[in-house]
Amino acid sequence: MKLRLLALILGVAVSGQVLAATALEKLQQQAEQGDAQAQCQLGLAYAKGEVGKPDMKQAETLLQKAVDQKATCGYLILGAFYSDVQHDYKKSRPLLEKAAAQNSAPAMIQLGNLYEYGQGVEKDYKTATQWYAKAAKLGSEDGEYKLALSYYYGKGVAKDEKKANQMMDGLCKKGADSACEFLKD
Repeated sequence: MKLRLLALILGVAVSGQVLAATALEKLQQQAEQGDAQAQCQLGLAYAKGEVGKPDMKQAETLLQKAVDQKATCGYLILGAFYSDVQHDYKKSRPLLEKAAAQNSAPAMIQLGNLYEYGQGVEKDYKTATQWYAKAAKLGSEDGEYKLALSYYYGKGVAKDEKKANQMMDGLCKKGADSACEFLKD
């Protein structure tokens, strides 16, 4: 369940299918040649069990290689792995901050969540909302949704239900089911 959540957070579809042998060979070859994107994809595939049984140690090794190359995907996926799977927020936050510095909206949302729920940091709704706003500014619907919730509940910003509902309405029109459900209540 946690891996499915991690994959959803990263915007990766979880198919549950094992990678085809030729695709796996190509990905492994690219990863061995130092391709950071391939290292990220292969690391995630190992974590999700698409290369056989899930292998978190191998996943972490590959993702660390991508981090060593300062790859956004490495920072993001390894940071999310430490946060969502291992609950090691001291390792997670610096990686997510590096991904956010490279304009990764999912990393910004992850950081917002850390501050909203006080995971490894002092609970701080204002800082959480600032991260959600940055993600929304980059066009992230998830960031906009979290920002709308902040306005609705007055967490980190002045409570503004009208603004929250307008934001949710816009998201619903774009097909965001969670926003549509919010508006029904």
